[in-house]
Amino acid sequence: PKKLCQHLINHQNIAVEFSSQAIELQQDENVWQVETQSGNKLQASVVVLANSRDAASFPLTTHLPFNNIRGQITYLPATENLPLKTVICADGY
Repeated sequence: PKKLCQHLINHQNIAVEFSSQAIELQQDENVWQVETQSGNKLQASVVVLANSRDAASFPLTTHLPFNNIRGQITYLPATENLPLKTVICADGY
């Protein structure tokens, strides 16, 4: 959800780089290194791969069991008659 994402990225330990493409992903001991197409070199102790089907495009991630699932999210008004506590997608989470 948009509001949750906005809240989470407003944290001193989270950096977001929009409109960029990661072209290289490496791990050196406990530090992840990401190089972007614009030449930026980023380092972090944690990397979140949130790029859909391209998550397996790095040599370090090809062994991970990603499933390419075309998805969508439908927003519904909050109601007590719909007490879902999970996202429903493909086989669910």
